[in-house]
Amino acid sequence: MFWFDVPAGWQALLNPWWVPLNLLMVASLPALAYATWRRGAAGIAGVAFALPLYVARSRFGWLPTTYLELALLTVASTWLLAHVHRNSERAVVEALRTPILVLLAAGTLALLWSPNLAAAAGLWKAYLVEPILVYAIARRTLVTPSDRNLVVVALGVSAAVVAVLAIWQAQSGIGIAEPMWVPLPGRRVTAHYTSPNAVGLYLGPIVALLAGWTVSRRRRLPQKIFAVAVALTSLAAIGLTRSAGTWLGLFAAMAVLAYYLLGRRRSLIMIGLAV
Repeated sequence: MFWFDVPAGWQALLNPWWVPLNLLMVASLPALAYATWRRGAAGIAGVAFALPLYVARSRFGWLPTTYLELALLTVASTWLLAHVHRNSERAVVEALRTPILVLLAAGTLALLWSPNLAAAAGLWKAYLVEPILVYAIARRTLVTPSDRNLVVVALGVSAAVVAVLAIWQAQSGIGIAEPMWVPLPGRRVTAHYTSPNAVGLYLGPIVALLAGWTVSRRRRLPQKIFAVAVALTSLAAIGLTRSAGTWLGLFAAMAVLAYYLLGRRRSLIMIGLAV
């Protein structure tokens, strides 16, 4: 079963719903496997939506895990089985290029020198194995604009949930990780994370992604409305974190986007005016 590694205020809210939430998360894994079997991009979209759920933790013996990791492994195993079933094993091998295999081998050998095997194994799978799996699957499944749009929408919905939680938290003060961030007027929201910066680290890149996604001429009007709504909600949540680093990152992302859209001269003029 899962437990929730969230601030005390959230713990108090979630404890009465602990059993239903666990049943929902466990039941969602077979559903994710079925969606992946039918369409690989749906599995990647499911993992994208589940990104904030790494705070739902569990353990198998001495090996720690999270709901996000189990969702990713469910997608990866289902995708591999689907490819073997469809006689396309070569596609699996082609997705794992030599540099990636070398990196994985080096990281695996490094486990031998770790004084804490359990902690090292957790980092090994989280920082090496799982990103490689996501890359390998995404490279073979996100082949059409519809596939890629599905993942972007999943990220947008996920960001919207986090942003709405943060905005609600700004009004209620419930679940803020540290007491020093609660008092008004300098309240800093943390959503379900343990730091205001974590909110910005999650929402900032998605806002930048949605900005680039919106300006594409291929986007339909409902897609653009969705992206703008999520971006504005996320920007409001980022503002409530009072995290200066996130704004610097967004400024850099917008500068790069302006460079590709407007060219070097116009983008430099806009950056100069903004500064």
